[in-house]
This record gives sequence, structure tokens and C-alpha cells, in this order.
Amino acid sequence: MRFSSQPTPFVPADLVKRFQAAAESHFFRTEIYGDIAGCPLIALTGRTPGSRPRYYVSSGIHGDEPAGPLAALRLL
Repeated sequence: MRFSSQPTPFVPADLVKRFQAAAESHFFRTEIYGDIAGCPLIALTGRTPGSRPRYYVSSGIHGDEPAGPLAALRLL
């Protein structure tokens, strides 16, 4: 196995695509509510019938630290 001395570049638009695919496979609706530098800002919403707990999860990227959105993606 070869390891690169250069880290794989993080591409926010690729992460958005991963969120959209995960949302679709788990029956969430994806809404685009804005963009930053051409990268969409998305919200995922889901509805289930009856009285259920509601959750709000928010994450973002600061600099080159994608841990927040990657953790939110794992929650899906």
C-alpha cells in the first residue's frame, strides 16, 4: 500500500453531493437556501407522522476543518 505525503484536498462541493445522496437514501428532503462562493448551503428536512421528537443539527466548515459536517453526515 502506498501512502501519499500530500493530503487529499477537501472539496466542499463534493461533501454537498454526499449529503444529498445520503438524504435521498434516507427519505430526507434537500433544500438549497443560499450559497457561498458557488457552493450551495443546504438544509435537510424529514417528516414522520405522529408525535415525534424533533432534532436540529447544524454544522459548518471553518477554514479547512471539515470535522463538523463529516460528523453530521455520519448521523444520517
